This record gives sequence, structure tokens and C-alpha cells, in this order.
Amino acid sequence: MVMAEISKLLKKEDEKEFLNQAQMVKKAYNQTLLIKENGRAYYRSYDNGEITQANQALPLCFGMVPKECVKSVQAELLALCTDSHLKCGEIGLVYILRALSEMNQHEKIHEMIMKKDHPSYLRFINNNETTLPEFWRDDARSRNHDIRRSARYSYNFGKLHF
Repeated sequence: MVMAEISKLLKKEDEKEFLNQAQMVKKAYNQTLLIKENGRAYYRSYDNGEITQANQALPLCFGMVPKECVKSVQAELLALCTDSHLKCGEIGLVYILRALSEMNQHEKIHEMIMKKDHPSYLRFINNNETTLPEFWRDDARSRNHDIRRSARYSYNFGKLHF
């Protein structure tokens, strides 16, 4: 999708080719990772079959979920957040929060970031952390982990839909 947008901006003739490739990627992604069973639809990890918050949030944010499966994938994401804990790394975090926000789950986001134990932002504040450590744990190597780059890119490309 990014290449199609660039092609369009540059008035090149290959925009349609890039759009076709994006559709092929979407189809392959859903054939490989989208599970539909017992009236349920959800995404799993390719390597180990795990079902995670980020697995659901990324395809929701990028518009890759087939229309008939959106509600089910959203329900799966919410079910994975029932204990109000974030279970992700820094790359998936922005998409989980964005997907929950797009679902009007602002109270759920508030619960997740205000937990007193890890993983939560309140834990960092209560430990006098003024920046983000590398990991959610107290024993992180880096006490000032720069995630601006990944957050900037995910924000800029987060609204490009297939």
C-alpha cells in the first residue's frame, strides 16, 4: 500500500501493480494466519500458533480483516485483555492501543496502563522512571529505550488500509 501511495504521488504507472500485490499479500496473510472455527475468527502467530493481542490488533489497524470477521477479531482482542494486562512488545503496543481506541474501549486502555504491577505505565511512574525501559520488567538493561522511531513509522503508516 505504501508503494501504491508513493507511485500515485509520483504519477507513476505502477500504482495498480502495487495495489494488486497488496491484495495478494492480504490474501496470503489471511489464508495463513486467520482461523475461522465454531463461529469464531481470530489470528494466530505463524511460528508457534500463539493467539496474542498484537495478532488481532495489527490486522484490525491495517484493514486486513475480512469484513465478515471484524466483530469476531475485535471480540478476540477484548477477550485477550480481560485481565487488563498488556501482553506485547513495543512494536505491537501502539496497534493494540489504537485498535482498542477505535473500538471505543478507552476505559480498558485506562485500566491497562494504570495497573500497579507490570506491564503498565503506572509501574514505571511509581518506580520514578521518567522514560521507557527496554522491557516491561524492572530488570531491563536499558532505562531509556528509544521507541520514537517505531512509533513514528507505525503512526504514519497506520492508516494505510488494504
